[in-house]
Amino acid sequence: MNESSEDEEMREWVRKNMAADPTNVLREYRERAAKFIGVAGDGSVVVKAGEKWGARDRIAAYLLGKQYAVAGGLATDPVVANQELVVSLGIPDNTVAPRVKELRDSRLVTAVENGRHVLPLSSVRRVIEDLEEL
Repeated sequence: MNESSEDEEMREWVRKNMAADPTNVLREYRERAAKFIGVAGDGSVVVKAGEKWGARDRIAAYLLGKQYAVAGGLATDPVVANQELVVSLGIPDNTVAPRVKELRDSRLVTAVENGRHVLPLSSVRRVIEDLEEL
């Protein structure tokens, strides 16, 4: 086997055995996620906050909901600006920024640019498990 065919064989194996479909993650956790979030027809996210939820938990749930809004074709971009969190969740700006930083420091959320963040699909399971523990 020459190097080119070995490379091709490896590419084919990875595609067959390791390639992940991002929507599968959302599909796998949709029932559990639906306990915490809803998505309106206009793509806005509704957080069903529990009694023990703090601002950090509500923000994580909102970012999770944004991924589902995109998956459902109700929104085009899973990126959320801090100002959207302030308006949608009613959390003061001086609270949003530090809580989002906590989520970034925990590697649950990724900064896209200053004041704009996204919940990577790799964090979906962890966010749902964290919310279930509350």
